[in-house]
Amino acid sequence: MNRLHGNLPAGAEDGHDSLLCGLLWVCRRFGIDKTPTSFLAGLPSQSRLSLDQGIRALDQAGFDAQLVQREPATLMPQSLPVVLMMKDGSALLLLGIYTAKEPVSTQFEVLRSGPDGDASWVMSEPELMASYGGHCLLVKRRPKTAQQDNEEINRDTTGWLWRVVWKFRRYYYDAVIAAVLINVL
Repeated sequence: MNRLHGNLPAGAEDGHDSLLCGLLWVCRRFGIDKTPTSFLAGLPSQSRLSLDQGIRALDQAGFDAQLVQREPATLMPQSLPVVLMMKDGSALLLLGIYTAKEPVSTQFEVLRSGPDGDASWVMSEPELMASYGGHCLLVKRRPKTAQQDNEEINRDTTGWLWRVVWKFRRYYYDAVIAAVLINVL
């Protein structure tokens, strides 16, 4: 149920949830490897992921997500990847916008993520607008808190000296040999 309101049309049922696959791709893109089960943990079970559930799952995974009504050509490159909601209830990932002087020749790199793999292609603006539903999901990684940074520092303080010595052992080996030779000769 990826539509904003109502049920999916019959043509949108293709055996997999494109919104779920797309959101899992976004997680992997930002270094968070989740399975569908772990991504949806704690959410009500449905046959397809709804937008509200997708936003809540992204929040649990450490992302800020916002559903906005915006034309794809007006999106900033810094906000990519963006999840585009299509008229048939499916979802596409917008990976790149290639603008041109004429609006008709603007190109969009899109990706459809699925359980069998990802398919990426370039679409012109008229092609995309013919199937675009008018809403997109802006997703960004939430910054780490100071407590998370302190935990990483505390974890890293034990044994740091020996890791550094081992990493530069050849330099220390050369320095020890030079010190012995200087003192003996």
